[in-house]
Amino acid sequence: MKKLLTLIFVLSAMVYGAVVPSTFYETSRALGMGGAYTAVSDDFSMLMYNPANLSKNQPLHICLLKAEIEINQKTLDFASWLMNNSSKLSGDFTTWSASDIQQLINAGIFLNVGDNFSVTGINTPIGNFGVGAFAKATANVSVTEEILDIKAHLSAKIDVTVPISYGTQLDMLNDVGNMLGGGKFGFGATVKLMQRFTTTEDKSILSMASFDPAAMINRLANPQTGYGVDVALNYNLPSWSSTFCLVARDVYSVLGTDSIASNWVFGYALQPNLIPGVPLTISVDVNDLFGSTTMMKKISLGAEVNLIGLAVVRGGFYQGWASFGVSLFGFLDYANYGVEQGLYAGNFEQRYHRISITLGL
Repeated sequence: MKKLLTLIFVLSAMVYGAVVPSTFYETSRALGMGGAYTAVSDDFSMLMYNPANLSKNQPLHICLLKAEIEINQKTLDFASWLMNNSSKLSGDFTTWSASDIQQLINAGIFLNVGDNFSVTGINTPIGNFGVGAFAKATANVSVTEEILDIKAHLSAKIDVTVPISYGTQLDMLNDVGNMLGGGKFGFGATVKLMQRFTTTEDKSILSMASFDPAAMINRLANPQTGYGVDVALNYNLPSWSSTFCLVARDVYSVLGTDSIASNWVFGYALQPNLIPGVPLTISVDVNDLFGSTTMMKKISLGAEVNLIGLAVVRGGFYQGWASFGVSLFGFLDYANYGVEQGLYAGNFEQRYHRISITLGL
């Protein structure tokens, strides 16, 4: 086991520090819990969050469709302003007031659409498997003011990830588990095939009439292709109603000619039976264990309570900002959360709204 962990750390160090963003797929449920979801994940999301949870002999889950749409608060604010000032977009921008220009600069129009299909909990004599296909498309528009001109930056990104995961109990560590309270160790790994389509366009707003969206879309035709590996170790302690985990995401991941920085995550989930028939989960995540970001940006806290099976209410803190989420009837989810855009937690918030619909078994 020591040799295995040493090999994982060495491989992680080889790619650590790369600036290419991960294709990691965050779910509405996780974001509603403040992102503190690594030890909790018990459905299709474990393929991305924690494949070691497959070692718990998970029942079969089939996600036929999970459609998500997300926008940020700045987009909603701009849409409200635009409804009252739409006539100004067809006029001469040189006649705009300073307040009008500031509204446009603050817009930061953002749209994120996601979808996935997955099957998890495939039991075999050698352990449990899961497979899925995750896709997310993001479009972003930002505006800056320059001398005698206003510049618009348009970008689009599509990430497609196909994870194949495996999880099993480590019976060889039963003696260690007994010494630690009678728990069980589990191991999991995910191999990912990835593609990323990106395109950008910088344009003067004064010449937006000549903008050719077809040319921008054509630039999406040459994706970066890559692969990646995640590994995870769980310790499940029923006597404490607890799960502890250590997950190395993108321990060795390459996209095109670039590497993706690894992210070591510690997770803990407590599921006490305080009120019979009302499941409760309390969770903690510590992200980027070996990174240089401030500690408060690493910590996520979350809680979830199931109310009579019809509604699930969630809350938490994500990078120092409050989050909230709710599920209705088992297929409709909403999450409202903030992401830190500054140097430290509580510095500069960007708030997002996400709605998702899940069809599955």
